[in-house]
Amino acid sequence: MIQQTSIVRKHNPYIGLSLSKCIKDLITSDIDLEDVLVIVTGTRAEIGTDTWRSMISDYCSKWWRLDPIKAQLIVDELVRDGKIVQPRLTDNDGFYRLDTHDGHWIRLEQG
Repeated sequence: MIQQTSIVRKHNPYIGLSLSKCIKDLITSDIDLEDVLVIVTGTRAEIGTDTWRSMISDYCSKWWRLDPIKAQLIVDELVRDGKIVQPRLTDNDGFYRLDTHDGHWIRLEQG
């Protein structure tokens, strides 16, 4: 359900389609964290488990090596705000990997 709000946003909100690529953009400030509505990721790791921590550690060394500390802080904030969604945790068979060849952000236009 979409509700109207009196808040005027300076930028358009975004939906991310790749955890690794989106966090990399957030590290470099290509996208503002405040503009991220949600990141829908193809990962399948329960947040807070050893599997999750291992995956984030791997991403820090591979994808986010430019600033792994900032990356971890961003991930922590997104997790805290419930903005990381992993459809494969609930329906592994029904989830189709999103094609990010043409980009890993969906910008929502405000009208």
